[in-house]
Amino acid sequence: MWSRSGQNLVAEWLILNNSTRFWVVRRRSVRLTGNDRTSLAFELFKNAPGALLAVLALFASRGLNLSKVESRPNKDALGKYVFLVDVEAHQKDPSL
Repeated sequence: MWSRSGQNLVAEWLILNNSTRFWVVRRRSVRLTGNDRTSLAFELFKNAPGALLAVLALFASRGLNLSKVESRPNKDALGKYVFLVDVEAHQKDPSL
């Protein structure tokens, strides 16, 4: 255990495996770097078997890789979700 100012570190693995995300919010587009990611959010029109698969297949059919997929509860309705994806592409990529 590590101690700093008399405080014990309870979960060292949490600090070592933690990551921080930064978003760039601008009026103008950010330059292409070759290592770009674009974050998107969407909801499903209908909650049915295969609905999420159909949306994710759209990215695959365009050759776009998703580096992250998350779901968060929609605060407007119980049982509805907002899906957040990170796409390995610039926002101006024609495939996107």
